[in-house]
Amino acid sequence: MYSKPLKPPLMKVLKILVVFLISLSLIYIVVSAIAPSNLIIEKSITINTSAEAIVENVVCSDKWTAWSSWQAMDPEMKNEYSENPCGPESWNSRNGPNSGKGTQTIEEVNGTGSIQINIVFEGFEGVNYANWRFVEIDGLTTVTWNFEGVASPFFFRPMNLMMKGVLEHSYESGLASLKAVVEANSTAAGE
Repeated sequence: MYSKPLKPPLMKVLKILVVFLISLSLIYIVVSAIAPSNLIIEKSITINTSAEAIVENVVCSDKWTAWSSWQAMDPEMKNEYSENPCGPESWNSRNGPNSGKGTQTIEEVNGTGSIQINIVFEGFEGVNYANWRFVEIDGLTTVTWNFEGVASPFFFRPMNLMMKGVLEHSYESGLASLKAVVEANSTAAGE
């Protein structure tokens, strides 16, 4: 009677491990193929005050600490500001253990209609943009804040899916804080 030699258990484990790694690699490639090449988010909120009162808190980088969700998330963050922290060409450089290093510069301010800011994250190539729009109707202002990230290399695209939820939460939290700060200031000023 002839019997087949048994495969050593180690060979079976290695075969399972190789199949698992190949499957995992294929899944990652598929996710990379369907993930967006760049991260784009947009969040809005309606604030019970004038667009002018809101713009004052966005156009000056040194006022962001009162409402920024990143400042709340990273209280040890150190901020440095341009000599004039308000308006076009003003900048804010940050460095924090949770938020990392980066710089944002106000590129364009269109009165109380919109603001465009460029954002550079240290260690990453390219310039990202944050755009603000303010639409005031009958004393209520709808504020829209978006983020347009730089295109990611193919194998980094799954990070866009993970970062989307984090940034959406940060933008929602930041807008809610901005609303609270601006409405409290408007109430105190008697608007």
